[in-house]
Amino acid sequence: MSCDPGEREMHGHGALPPDVVAGLSGLEAERLERWRAEGVLPASLENLDPAEWRDEDDPERFYTLDDHARVLGAAKLLELGLPEAELPAALARLDKACARWATDLVPARIEAAFPAEVDFERFIAERWHEDRLGRLHEYADVVEMAPGRMDSMPVIRGRRVDTETVARFHCGGETDDEIAQNFRLTPRQVERALAFERILHADWFHAAAAG
Repeated sequence: MSCDPGEREMHGHGALPPDVVAGLSGLEAERLERWRAEGVLPASLENLDPAEWRDEDDPERFYTLDDHARVLGAAKLLELGLPEAELPAALARLDKACARWATDLVPARIEAAFPAEVDFERFIAERWHEDRLGRLHEYADVVEMAPGRMDSMPVIRGRRVDTETVARFHCGGETDDEIAQNFRLTPRQVERALAFERILHADWFHAAAAG
């Protein structure tokens, strides 16, 4: 595995909206936006169509899988004891040591640059286990994020059906059995996808229920 940022191949794919990245990392959306604005954790993709901007003065930003991996890495550093004030410097050291430190997680390349406050072996082990789903890795039996498939959004494993679509049909009034039949899913796949979405988009689910 190389640390050369020019050898990314599929690593850079994805167009993840901030709410998905925030939900998978467990970080507050406001904090993630602040870090983006400060350049600490950039969102590399920009929507170039002003007609689709939510704020007419500011283009929507999306995260590649590389961006997302850095957010998950940053969230794990904080979880394991790194003070937030020290995060920018820690990320700068890791980026210098290996541009793809958060994606490839090669211990030999990043250990020397790793913050002393954080248990290095625990960080590596937990990030490998959690992979792209971050704090929602327990749903990996049914949910995955595949490079190049559906903009790398969370999808039903092995299928081109994103979990958000399953949730929208559910909130639109379709039963789990109807969703399963329409998308040729098993009842368990529908159940797990909805459980995943209830955590990832908790506010949206609550609003839909109230409406």
